[in-house]
Parts: sequence; C-alpha cells; structure tokens
Amino acid sequence: TQNRMTVVKGFIGFKEFDDEGQTDEWKKNVASSTYNVLVQGIVLNSTAYEDKDENGNIDFVGSRTECALLSFIKSFGVDYKEIRAVIKPVKVYPFASERKTMTTVIKLSSAGPSHGKAPATGDYRVYVKGASEIVLEYCTHYVDAEGKVQELDGNIKQRYKMKILDFSIYTPEALRTEALRTICLAYRDITTHDFNKLGDDPPLNELILLGLVGIQDPLRPGVKESVEAFRKAGVFVRMITGDNILTARAIARDAGILTKGGMSMEGPEFRKLTPEELDEVMPRLQVLARSSPTDKTKVVKWLKNHGDVVAVTGDGSNDGPALKSADVGFSMGIAGTKVAKEASS
Repeated sequence: TQNRMTVVKGFIGFKEFDDEGQTDEWKKNVASSTYNVLVQGIVLNSTAYEDKDENGNIDFVGSRTECALLSFIKSFGVDYKEIRAVIKPVKVYPFASERKTMTTVIKLSSAGPSHGKAPATGDYRVYVKGASEIVLEYCTHYVDAEGKVQELDGNIKQRYKMKILDFSIYTPEALRTEALRTICLAYRDITTHDFNKLGDDPPLNELILLGLVGIQDPLRPGVKESVEAFRKAGVFVRMITGDNILTARAIARDAGILTKGGMSMEGPEFRKLTPEELDEVMPRLQVLARSSPTDKTKVVKWLKNHGDVVAVTGDGSNDGPALKSADVGFSMGIAGTKVAKEASS
C-alpha cells in the first residue's frame, strides 16, 4: 500500500460519518463530552508529531495510523501540541504486535476543562486504541448518542461487529475502491489504588467503547502489475500483515496476491499448527493476517528449510529478525524504521 493513511469513515459516540466531507456535520451532532474524550485520547495515546518533511512541508511523523488520527482531529482545528503541553502521560504501554493495542494513562487532575475533561469516575484515565475486533472484546460499556455511558449488551455489541465488517470489506454499493483498516478507540477511569497496582500489562478490562474509525490506505500504483510480473517469473508472493483477515483478504485480492485456491489464515490459528499441518498449509498460504513478529520469521525458516530462496520486505522494527533471516531483505523506503533498514543491509 501507499502507507499514507486517511480517516474516511467513522462510527463514534453512536454517530456515523461516511466520508471526509461529513466530519464537520458529525462534530456538530456528537455529544461534546464524547468529542472531548476522543480528542484527548487521540492526542495523548500517540507518539506521532508534526515536523518538516524532506521537501520542507509540515507533516505528521510516526506510525501511519497515528498520523491519520492526528490529521483527522487537526481538521477540526485541534492543536495537539497545546494539549500535550498541559497533560503529561503518567504511564504508557506502547503498541505491541502481540496484543495489537496501545494504552496511555493520564492523571485526571492535570486535564483542565479547556483541554477536554469529561465526567470522571476515577482519579486516572486510561486511553486505549487498537485492532477493532480485539479492543471491542475488552469493552463492557459504550458511549451512546447523548454521551452517556451504557452497558454494552449483546445487541449493541453485534451492531459494532457489523460496523467493523462493513468498514473492513467493500461492495460496489459502498462507493469505495478498497477495504478500510479499522481501529477502535476506548477508555476507562481507574482509582489511585488501581493505578498503583498497574504492572507490565495494560489495564484492558472493562473498557468504555467510544467508537471506531475506518482508515483508507490505497494500493500503490502498479502493485498488481508487479505481483503479476513476479508470479510469471516464478516467485510465490505472500502477504503477512497485522490487519484483520477481512481487510487483509480484500487488499490481497486487489493486489493479485490472493488467488483462486490460495489460503488465508490468522496468526493465532497459524501458531497452533503442528509441524505436519504446517507442511500442508504452507504451499498454499498466501495471506497471514493478525500476525505477530515471530510469524514472519517462522514462515521464512520453513521456506528456507524446504529449499526456497526467500526475500522479505518490512518497514517496522518488529520486522528485523525476519529481514535478517531471509536470503534477501528489503526495508520499505521512507517509512522504514532504522531497525528494518539496518536488518536489510
């Protein structure tokens, strides 16, 4: 993909927008407390920031997902630097491929009214963002259209699951040319007692769901033709991604990677395979979704053990081991992290 992401769809605070042109209308209709918590969560639960690019233009730098979220709230006139100058995180759990979430904790006394303080039920606020279907499972409550916190019963949960499905796949009626990556945003308040008990794992239980966004990440021009050229040259192209299985399949089909008879699978299922089952699956496996860093390395090792010459592409620090273990490693251009670039050299 182009790795230039944009928020184009959302279902937040039980209010929906279907394209970028509807976001102003959404802001007018959504409860102010919901909007405040959303803005604060996006700004503080993020490591992205603005800087000059190689052409001297101001742009967001960091995780492409976080850049898309910050650009989304910037369109409402939000100055993220102003909020970060006043409210400092007291604990951060960085994004981890294994759990597919990032979590940041702030002290509520530091969040003045002008910086989006919403009604609190504790001394600290926990902000969470991550893979939609994973974060949804941690939520026990949600924010309704009036900005009130309600219990997330089976019917409402199913409605959110259908929204995730709607965002993750596409049909001609959807007026989109590609599937969207989906991110859920949630929060919860905790007491000082609970904060003092926090350990190495983020507090992901009993979250309050704010909503989800759909992020567009178009294919690069010429990708389908390149994949076809590789295939004609005898190269078996596989896609290993952190995306959910629906988005991964849609992107892979668009790119010509997932073909008739090819297999797609999610990381948790892949990791449970016995050596015998792996031998059956690998010759047909074209898409591995919701993968962990070890999955890519496992694929590389299996292929090399079976006599294949393996080339790996990657842009994240988690790709380092797979890039090093492959016969050829390619780090992905401008977006590639230092670790990925060093591992591929």
